[in-house]
Amino acid sequence: MIAKAALQQAHVPAIVRSIDPNTGAASFYGFGWNVDYREHGVEWSHAGAFSAGARTLVHLIPREQLGIAVLSNAFPTGVPEGIAATFFDLVFAGRPTRDWVALANEVFEAGYKEMMKASLAYATSPASPAAALPVSAYVGDYSNDYVGNAKVTESGGSLFLQLGPAGRKFPMAHFNRDVFVYTPMAEAPKARMGVSFLIGPDGKASEVTIEDLNEYGMGRLTRVITK
Repeated sequence: MIAKAALQQAHVPAIVRSIDPNTGAASFYGFGWNVDYREHGVEWSHAGAFSAGARTLVHLIPREQLGIAVLSNAFPTGVPEGIAATFFDLVFAGRPTRDWVALANEVFEAGYKEMMKASLAYATSPASPAAALPVSAYVGDYSNDYVGNAKVTESGGSLFLQLGPAGRKFPMAHFNRDVFVYTPMAEAPKARMGVSFLIGPDGKASEVTIEDLNEYGMGRLTRVITK
């Protein structure tokens, strides 16, 4: 189904994704594969998750002609990683060397909490939120050199944020005055991020800051003035 040469290219390390604090060994990322060099040679793996209820993992050790795939339909936990690590222990050591599921669960829970931290500010709506301006104050085109172009549109009285070359459309919900929230990741439907507008002297938004794109201060876009 896939040409051998093309698939081999996907396994070539492209970037360093992490450094093991205990051994100093680097872990890499290829084209869609985690690439690691360990005791049994190169290992290829990847995992995915949707907080709505799905977890998958595949882990291959080519030199040993060995691999495992784990599929689950539950809220994301470390169980697939724990099952895979236990499987490899059984193959190579004859027994589990530790409780891998418990360890993986701890890592996954910590990662999920960190991912959701920014959403905590929007978990509870203000008791008396200030009303938004008319939608026409926010509608328009915005841009910067990092994000590129973004568009705020209106349909049926609701605002939408359009991002990316394909103009993917995200509904925005009002939170407080000129702050709205949207869900950027389908994998985490409860992770809501802020979209804040700065209102200019003409009563219209002159800037918009998209919180999840602003980690390094590059998520602030200015309105494109049309002549």
